[in-house]
Amino acid sequence: MTRAIRRLARATILRLSIRLFPRERIEGVELAYLLMDDEWRSLFMTKVGRSLELIRTFDACRFERIRRQLDRIALVPRGGEYVDTAIRTYFMDVPTLSGRDDAYLATKIVHESTHIRIAACGIRTTERNRSRVEHICINQQLAFAARLPSPQRDEVSALVEAAAATRWWETESGADRILEQIEAYGAPKMLISWARRLSGRDRRSEETAR
Repeated sequence: MTRAIRRLARATILRLSIRLFPRERIEGVELAYLLMDDEWRSLFMTKVGRSLELIRTFDACRFERIRRQLDRIALVPRGGEYVDTAIRTYFMDVPTLSGRDDAYLATKIVHESTHIRIAACGIRTTERNRSRVEHICINQQLAFAARLPSPQRDEVSALVEAAAATRWWETESGADRILEQIEAYGAPKMLISWARRLSGRDRRSEETAR
């Protein structure tokens, strides 16, 4: 199966899953969340709302661009954070949400929206250009952070630079994160099995077991 077919199938699975999510809109951006306790839903709405307000307050032009580019931000129980450019959605899990302050989360919204903007220009992220694409997104994070008041500006910039120094894009697997998220939704077993075959995890598991 070609990569193009895998990408299409992955986007289809995620679109179907998102239709099951409760949704609300804040600052013109759709926020979707899996059914979980009210405390997490409230924290998600509050933190993302404050982060979007920071972007609107300190970089109004960027905020309007984000509203045009980013269809939604979705909260899932696990699976880390990931942007799916095909459905213009920034996924984040509960640990990601709880571990970020509003200002740093705002820079991550900037980062993931930049991925969507790059994809909209017809540039597909590949293994060959991934480092360059990530650095473009990181530079946009830093450009936004520079607009924040001191000392918040310096604190957030330091966090962005520290994260970039880990070069996470060289080791993380987007396919594994997406599969973990689909499993966390409580998706039907047949759908999870299909997603495993698309991601190649079943084959890797078999090879590991040999």
